[in-house]
Amino acid sequence: MMTTADWAICMDVDEFLNVKVGDGTLGALYDAVGDANMISCTWRLFGNSDLHLFEDIHTIGQFDRCAFELSPKPH
Repeated sequence: MMTTADWAICMDVDEFLNVKVGDGTLGALYDAVGDANMISCTWRLFGNSDLHLFEDIHTIGQFDRCAFELSPKPH
């Protein structure tokens, strides 16, 4: 229930957090931000990896091509 949650996130099912502190877990992220009440997350532009047909396999195994991590705008 939201009223008893420590943290909440609103994201699509095809989005993932990429934690780059500690051991890469949410616990490490929470430890790194201390008593923060909000964490800002940015996104990284992924395309369709030149795939045109549906395959019932893991998303992260199919879509592995993306913009550089530090990309100038516009993408």
